[in-house]
Amino acid sequence: MGPPGTGPPGAGTGPPGTGTGTAPPGTGTSPPGTGTDPSGTGPPDPDPPGTGTERPALAHVPALDGLRGLAVAAVVAFHADRLPGGWLGVDAFFVLSGYLITSLLLVDRARTGAVRLGRFWSRRVRRLGPALVLPVLAPSVQVALLPAAARRERFRGDALAALFEVMNWRTIATQGDYWSQYLPPSPLQHAWSLSIEEQVYVLWPLVVVAVLALARRPLAVAVTALAGAAASALALGVLAGGDAASITRLYMGTDTRVAAVLLGAAVAGLRLHLGPRRWRASGPARIVAGSVAVVPLLYLWVRLDGSRLDTYRGPLTLASVLATVVLASIVDRADGGPLGRLLSLRPLTYLGEISYGLYLYHWPIFVLVDERPERLTAIEAVVATAAAVGVAAASHRWIELPVRRGALRGRRARAAVPAAVALSVLAILVATLDAHPRGTHWDDYLFESSVPGAPTVVYAGDSLPLLLGEAAVGQVDELGVNVGSVAVPGCNLLDGVGPIRDIAGEIWDGMGCGEPGRFRAGTEAYRPTVSLVLFGRIHDNAVRIDGTWRLPCEPDYMRIYRQRLDAMIDDLRSTGGAVVLVSSPGSTVSWVVEASPPGMAERVACLNDLLAEVAEARPGVGFVDLARYICPTPDRCLDRIDGVDLRPDTVHFEGESARLVNRWLIPRALDAARDG
Repeated sequence: MGPPGTGPPGAGTGPPGTGTGTAPPGTGTSPPGTGTDPSGTGPPDPDPPGTGTERPALAHVPALDGLRGLAVAAVVAFHADRLPGGWLGVDAFFVLSGYLITSLLLVDRARTGAVRLGRFWSRRVRRLGPALVLPVLAPSVQVALLPAAARRERFRGDALAALFEVMNWRTIATQGDYWSQYLPPSPLQHAWSLSIEEQVYVLWPLVVVAVLALARRPLAVAVTALAGAAASALALGVLAGGDAASITRLYMGTDTRVAAVLLGAAVAGLRLHLGPRRWRASGPARIVAGSVAVVPLLYLWVRLDGSRLDTYRGPLTLASVLATVVLASIVDRADGGPLGRLLSLRPLTYLGEISYGLYLYHWPIFVLVDERPERLTAIEAVVATAAAVGVAAASHRWIELPVRRGALRGRRARAAVPAAVALSVLAILVATLDAHPRGTHWDDYLFESSVPGAPTVVYAGDSLPLLLGEAAVGQVDELGVNVGSVAVPGCNLLDGVGPIRDIAGEIWDGMGCGEPGRFRAGTEAYRPTVSLVLFGRIHDNAVRIDGTWRLPCEPDYMRIYRQRLDAMIDDLRSTGGAVVLVSSPGSTVSWVVEASPPGMAERVACLNDLLAEVAEARPGVGFVDLARYICPTPDRCLDRIDGVDLRPDTVHFEGESARLVNRWLIPRALDAARDG
């Protein structure tokens, strides 16, 4: 899920439960000085008791657990493809965490006269670390058994990034990896938002300490948080308004998503500034505001599409603001109004208590049930969710609570944390010993085989013919041909005309494979009898031509595409060989948007019709209708032929399916070359 296949809405979620179910002082529910564990379930803090409001405590607020439980339910439903806007539960987690960690910092200062950073960070490690180890270690066993080394290589990078809390930036950095969009989603892709939380946990306390050293008032923290939130929202809007940033960058950047965290932090600072009396006086207004805000917030949770660029030009920020208003209305245990009472219902609060584990475990379980979780049936989704709840409950009872209650303190903590990290790293490395990525440069994809006296077939185009060619190298005796390749993943004949944008809104750097003369060197090296030209996914890509995004079938696009195709044919025929243009069957479905995109079939047909026209018009050029073989009718593409799963990733033929297609394609291509 998410563009493409992983990442933003569809790809992942934010970590619930990384904050706490507590509230700052002034609620009138806890004796002063009896501070509770941030979870609201652990033992009292070992601080000397104080008296009065100068040593305030944190009181457990069930409604905050309920809000977190509602948010994690929305996220799980979104990942089960049952709630389009459920990914916004992430922002509720962010707002909650900002409010609660800032409250912890400010209350600690009020009680002791200083913000004890070491104590804060050690509690965060105890709160988050133990439960994270299992989702990293468990998939390592499964990944070690995978036949695809490229998938193991991707998992190794993901697992290390998840452990060291940089998963969001890794995902952003690798979004241009052409192959990653076709691999099944990583069981750890959801760790991106946990990484944002951890980065905030490191940096924000330092900001709070600096601000309090200068201004010494909680109001200064609130103002700083609001300023930071405004800057983050502005960065999101500016990047979303241009063409340089992808949706993945907008969705996963710490700078573009920290606004929600800082809005929650601002509420904590404002509450501490106002004090118990003035905060209680604002209660009726806050309750009314929260009751009003929850209606549009829930609407966005149901409807907002995270794969649209417009979502990041205001609606996402609006969702964070609405979640903040709702939060501010329910933070009083004594009086959260009707909404607070509703969110305090036990089923929701229990989900909130186990939400961190539920978030961590549900996605790997979904991926285990089906590598593409958006394909889960209703029954599969219910069973997978029930399993995730059970694992989360067990983790909460036997892992998280014991640690938070003191199982890892002092020397044991200092030894256990590095030992757990070392064990996890070792397991990851062992599971991915022979992992290797696919090449990323043109020369990485040149290959050949030799059968004396046989015709030479060269595959040209993008990753679709590349994988067919890889399979054909092992079929040379069966097919009676020599095989070569000048195919490059991501190749688009309009490279260099302008920026290329895929269906998920990602802007791709071209490989220059569309420029005239690009295929000439490979042709001179192979001197092919016939060159097969095939492109798999260009029908989904828009190209910016003279400042306007154009798609296949539009006149400007088709005019330039025809010019580039003619130039490619000239290159491939430069040594006298024939060229066979092969129609593309398109893709069976686009998981980026969880449905075939509007107009895709028409765009596939336009490009295939152009290939047939060119073959008819030019001597030495033939045409083979692979699309008709895979898709007997325009509205029906085959999933299997002769018991072989054709395209597990909905686009590529690989392994046995590639060999099957080659058996059908090569004889027809040789016939078409003779006829052309």
